[in-house]
Amino acid sequence: MAVIKNQLQLEFPLPKEEQERLDRFNKMTVKRALEIRAAVLKAQAERAAAIDKLAEGQDRAAVVERLMNATLDLKRKRELDKRKK
Repeated sequence: MAVIKNQLQLEFPLPKEEQERLDRFNKMTVKRALEIRAAVLKAQAERAAAIDKLAEGQDRAAVVERLMNATLDLKRKRELDKRKK
């Protein structure tokens, strides 16, 4: 696919202004994707730290299971609330 794209770019090059605009857009897209990935990793690290703090002196797996069950309960409650409206 990349070979076809490169061949098309060689045969039918974009005007300079459009190519510059496309390059800027691609840079912004990559930058935004990296920002999103960094936010996800930060959230995962914060969640792991919170679990570790809650699990002090307890079985970590049990704490994680309780948190997951609480999350599922909240989701079910929200779904029920939506259906009632």
